[in-house]
Amino acid sequence: MNTSTSPLAQLAQAASLIQSATAALAGQEPAPGHAAYFARLVEHLGEQLVRAQLHAVDALRRTGAHQLDQDSFQAISDAGLDPSPAELAAINGRTTMGRSYYGNTVDLLHGWLNIPLTTARERVHQAEALIAAITETGTRTDPLMPELAEQFTGKDIDPRLVTSAARQIRGAKKDLGTGPGAAGAQEQLERDAITLIRDQPQSARKHMNRLVEQTVAADRPLEALIAESGLYRRGLKRGLVTYQLKLLPQDAELLESVFTQIDNPKTIAGNRDALDALVATRYGPAAPPNGTGPEPAVSAPWGDPSDMPAWAQESPGDTPQLPAMVPDARPEPGDLPGETGTGADESSGTASQAPAQDAHAPEATQPVCTTADTGMPAELSLPLEKVRPEFRHLIALIELIRGAGTVPDGKRAGSVTPEVMVILNYEKMLAGATDFAITANGLPLTAGEARAIMCQAKIYPEVLGSKGMVLDFGRARRLFPKHVGKAVRAAYRGCSYPGCTMPAHRCELDHLEPWENGGTTDVDNVDLYCKIHHLARHCGLFKVVKVEGCRPMVLLPRDLDPPQHLRVNTYWMTPSEAIEANKLAEEATVLYKAGKLQPFAA
Repeated sequence: MNTSTSPLAQLAQAASLIQSATAALAGQEPAPGHAAYFARLVEHLGEQLVRAQLHAVDALRRTGAHQLDQDSFQAISDAGLDPSPAELAAINGRTTMGRSYYGNTVDLLHGWLNIPLTTARERVHQAEALIAAITETGTRTDPLMPELAEQFTGKDIDPRLVTSAARQIRGAKKDLGTGPGAAGAQEQLERDAITLIRDQPQSARKHMNRLVEQTVAADRPLEALIAESGLYRRGLKRGLVTYQLKLLPQDAELLESVFTQIDNPKTIAGNRDALDALVATRYGPAAPPNGTGPEPAVSAPWGDPSDMPAWAQESPGDTPQLPAMVPDARPEPGDLPGETGTGADESSGTASQAPAQDAHAPEATQPVCTTADTGMPAELSLPLEKVRPEFRHLIALIELIRGAGTVPDGKRAGSVTPEVMVILNYEKMLAGATDFAITANGLPLTAGEARAIMCQAKIYPEVLGSKGMVLDFGRARRLFPKHVGKAVRAAYRGCSYPGCTMPAHRCELDHLEPWENGGTTDVDNVDLYCKIHHLARHCGLFKVVKVEGCRPMVLLPRDLDPPQHLRVNTYWMTPSEAIEANKLAEEATVLYKAGKLQPFAA
């Protein structure tokens, strides 16, 4: 077998082996360790396939394979997954100068390999960016993104993250413009992408999206932003009215504050029980027609009873006919800043462990279930903190607009007073950097937006430890006071465990040096963890190291991190903050390995 057909024979054999191995493993009950190794190997194969797919596209383009004649395509199909040396030699193929089946490589991928058209086009773009570009005259040139291209061939980096970064940068090319400035911006984006992919693979996609958006938005004048902002009515679709809301960050932070409050069962807005009752009354069936039973606390959302859908007019004894939940009726996970779309209410807080949606929520493709005793949709029979975050946010917003829901004790159910916090990096501000201000929910602000917020918002100077607010209590008390908790939550914004997506308001304060071992109750001896990772730390599943100038860093066990690098959770940071934190982590890792930093006891 010659050298040109040998790799093809290996690939064919690999494809056949994968088929038989998968069938064998699927038909047996493997040991837990074997199952884990199975999953690890499959993910490794997935990485290799990403590289192979783009190199295959590049080979198709540079050879003009879309011009093969009919007999050549037939011979390739007949070869199958177990070709003989003679069959491999026979599929060299002949190109035709006449009319061919396919006009270009995209047509070949789509028409012959049944790859969706958009996917086929994207693969060609990725091959140009990461392997080689081809001019209109057929000349092969350097890849369009040379720095990312170098990483794409590396064995120690996930090529899927590289292709994702290349896709996002290519999508921003039109906004970056042309000329030396645009080229410099692209090069910087590539370098930042590489840093994020290498140091924070769990959050790299999220950071790259925000990094590209910030780069594009940095040069957009206020007039252009105002021209696009607004509330757009998209019309009625399958029983739901859709709106699109575009806000400046300074305005969006008000909504983020409302959502944070309605998501937090410890500080739920207004009267908690009344808010549950208000939801049940507003969205549940109407009161019995005979006048028995309690009257609704507020009017139903339909002004005219004849406008009410059939299920709302049913009496409790009847079987309601409910509209179906449809896939496009739910926002995509992560559409709202601060929401991960991973069911954070019941999850551990990590993207890998969390379910795709609330475990109590109905499946999007199933009809809405009802409870037999109330005839209400099952989701509305749950406590509000168990309801989908998207629906909770809708309730909070509607109650703000309506100003309704007064309860006997005088509190208004669902009422919230947005608390906007702005975190300023003093050194960056003095240096004239553009990213010195960020909200507590992670929204970056321009200098003008920061000034506008601080002119209008309720300011909390004590949060970051200004004069008059003591943040050091020594050993006088064990529990952290509220203002220290507010300071830590504003600074850290979320759980400290790398990759965890749990926001700060759902996390717990934890002494780095245990109080019973002499640890003090102050901001230098505190960290923030979700309940799962708080317990995990005290069970010894990971260690924590405190580094000056940065939030505490996590040292994972060797089975999860053989190189033993100190890591920072950058999920809630801006891209620039994440890159700076990664640099500090690299420096701290050197000190730790030299024995100059020691982890705290659990």
